[in-house]
Amino acid sequence: MLAAIAAIAGLLASQEVKSGMGDSRQRGDRNKAASASPDLTALVGILGSGVALAQKREASQQLVGAGKAAIPVLIGALHDPRVYERRDIVNRTDLPGFKPPPKPRIANISVGSRCQDLLYEIVTPVGSPITANFKVFSEQKLQVDDWPAWWAANQGKSLADIHAELKPLVDEYWKRHGTTQNVKSAGDPAEWEQGFPLPKGALGNGSPSAAKTQRIYEVAASLETITAFYRRQLPNAGQSSEASSVKFSGPAGFVMLSRSSMGTRIALVLRQR
Repeated sequence: MLAAIAAIAGLLASQEVKSGMGDSRQRGDRNKAASASPDLTALVGILGSGVALAQKREASQQLVGAGKAAIPVLIGALHDPRVYERRDIVNRTDLPGFKPPPKPRIANISVGSRCQDLLYEIVTPVGSPITANFKVFSEQKLQVDDWPAWWAANQGKSLADIHAELKPLVDEYWKRHGTTQNVKSAGDPAEWEQGFPLPKGALGNGSPSAAKTQRIYEVAASLETITAFYRRQLPNAGQSSEASSVKFSGPAGFVMLSRSSMGTRIALVLRQR
């Protein structure tokens, strides 16, 4: 009997040692992972420090590489007045050949201004392949007027979804010869169609039906994002769902949402009066 108890005690002790070693390895793995991920706030600190410009550019690349995780950190530094660099800010594009070049005008570029550039670099998607054999009006593709408000409306999305929603604007930038496109919140309707809201970026797909009771739109956003949009905009509408579609019904008709190659197809079906 005593021998059996001793054997059980030895087995338990062996398991505790193994468990402790396993916990130690797990803690070590977590510590390695934590040390491998950059401290984003510290990287922003480097932008305003006295180190060489090459080191600041390296920190900038790491912030962009962090993707979505860096967005709130960069937004928090938009008003940072520290100097990122000093450089010539004179625009020398398309200068007439018969005039002497303008004198340099050296100015301080703030950390806040640099962080805004990095935000645009993170959220701006690559547009559709468009042959641009022309000089653009502006090198800035997108304009976000209120970054905190934009982040509040978009922080629940993946960076891939953000890129998908902004891609039509980048395409429009190129179609308009480099005209900066203003980014609106996807939570606000672009317009109302017969009592139903349409999200920003929704594009008409063909002409209305002969009876003018159905209109089709496509938007570069996920079905989940557009469903959330209609829940906010039509809180009193009846909602029903199937495997691949969502329907919102109201007195004026109903909205049918379904997945499409672009993102989401919106069908407005209006009741005949």
